[in-house]
Amino acid sequence: KLQADKYAQDAFDLINQSGWILFSSMILFFLMIAIFYSMVRTLILYYDLRLIKLNQSYRIVSGLISRKNVLIPFRKIQQINWKTDPVKKCFGIFEVKIQQATSGIDIKPSLIGVPGCLTSHLDLLKTDLFGPDQLQEQPEIHSSIAYFKRTWIYKGWIPALLFSPLLLLDWRFVFLLVSWVVLLLFYSLLLFKKSYIQLNNDQIRVSSGAIAHQFSQMEFGKVQHVEFRQSIFNRKRGVASLKIGNASGTLLLPFIDATTARVLYNYLLYYAEKSDQPWM
Repeated sequence: KLQADKYAQDAFDLINQSGWILFSSMILFFLMIAIFYSMVRTLILYYDLRLIKLNQSYRIVSGLISRKNVLIPFRKIQQINWKTDPVKKCFGIFEVKIQQATSGIDIKPSLIGVPGCLTSHLDLLKTDLFGPDQLQEQPEIHSSIAYFKRTWIYKGWIPALLFSPLLLLDWRFVFLLVSWVVLLLFYSLLLFKKSYIQLNNDQIRVSSGAIAHQFSQMEFGKVQHVEFRQSIFNRKRGVASLKIGNASGTLLLPFIDATTARVLYNYLLYYAEKSDQPWM
């Protein structure tokens, strides 16, 4: 009986160790599949991509199997988004997305991707659409520390508490749960550090992201609606969030100073009412 118990325990330990190895192997396998899929998709969609400026519009030509030819008038462009990550940043490479509204009975947003832009290309795009970059010198208005705390609690501590019953099955899950909380601590710090806005009298730029760093920029003349959001808890902290909408999407300004948010909210409403600039 003792020998049988020993064999049973050895078999259980082997299965337990094999489970961790299988779990790690599956993660690595799916990661490789995701990278391969991304490479093939990029090749098919953006093969021989060319962005050509024609007076007050862009023409984008790309595609391997199906050739895509898109004309984008400047006046229809609602906002542009660009992002980079630590690897791409070393080479000065950005992924740019141009958001425009399409005309018709039902106005639906259209998003055009331009991957692999260099810093010089991005600067030319911003100059064409917004003029000389005046926002770069503007002060950064950062989100409140409450944004960091909320992100860490909601994405770090709450999932860890929900999965804490796993400790009844194997105490070693404590390392996984603690690692998750610590990982989300650094993630929340990065998210908080990169969450800020820059603005002047007629433009706004919103920074966001954690590992990747994303920017969105638009003119106030494209604003369609503005939402001022402030929960009971945020009112006590003196923070609020703004949601700025245009004909292609929205910009979110999370957990900024409530007084600043209120002033910007009133200014955008005033600007939208008095502006005669065409939005498309």
